[in-house]
Amino acid sequence: MNDFPMLDAVDMEILMHRDAHFSSSFPIMVEYYRKGGPGVMSDFSSERLLELQYMEEKYGKNFCDIALPEAAKKEVSGAKEMYSRFREVYQGDSEVAKKLSDLILSEEDSPDDEIDAVMRMGPEMIPHLIDLIRSDHFYDPLYPGYGRSPALAARCLGKMPDERALAPLFEAVGRGDFWADECMMTALHGLGESAKVFLIERLYTKPVTSATYSACACLGCFSSDPEIGKAAWTVLKDPEYQKNDTLNAYLILLSENLDHENDRREFTAWVEGLEKTDLISEAQLIIKNWN
Repeated sequence: MNDFPMLDAVDMEILMHRDAHFSSSFPIMVEYYRKGGPGVMSDFSSERLLELQYMEEKYGKNFCDIALPEAAKKEVSGAKEMYSRFREVYQGDSEVAKKLSDLILSEEDSPDDEIDAVMRMGPEMIPHLIDLIRSDHFYDPLYPGYGRSPALAARCLGKMPDERALAPLFEAVGRGDFWADECMMTALHGLGESAKVFLIERLYTKPVTSATYSACACLGCFSSDPEIGKAAWTVLKDPEYQKNDTLNAYLILLSENLDHENDRREFTAWVEGLEKTDLISEAQLIIKNWN
């Protein structure tokens, strides 16, 4: 054991992904990374995969058995068990489960066919898609779906307007990566007027929390909406909200949607009284655009 190679944190992740997704086989993983696919992790270089493959073959033992701590082994075991459950789905009779499995397990960068198939199943899919968005496991790239499933579920929900999805989509903003957040916000926009009302209510909620920022970001998807502009300006005038420059920057951008002259004059006067120079330039640009 004294000659065991030194492995860093990324190496450990590579080993976990190899055992979870690629049947503990470096050759299968290397070939997958050569071709490219949604499961490719940007931190894993093909060169390092080949180095680890060579070292493992030289050592003659599965590095996962030797190097991984028990907690990591348990995670890999959980991911493998989930793959086993998916295999059982395809042996059963549930079309709902099969369509969801097709969506989760798709190897397409943009699984449009699988999304269309889910949507054709109709409203009965809504609770299952919501479960995907709320599941911790499916945000983890170690598990089936490579962490993409909540974003794909959001793409479906955005095209299947149902108010049951409002809170789950909103609560999911910030849980995944940038692409997942974009899918959640786009889906909320797809839910139309009900989503706008929901988000404005969240914007008015005190005290200011991360949900306030999420509401601002989501409302930014609704372009040229005077009601949103009015809500943002109402909040912006509240002294309790003015304590936070970052939030104010969001609210100033949303205030661009103001369409009443009185509101625009009030906004202009407020900007003229600002002492925080980092906020003034954007606000002045908005005023210039109005003029």
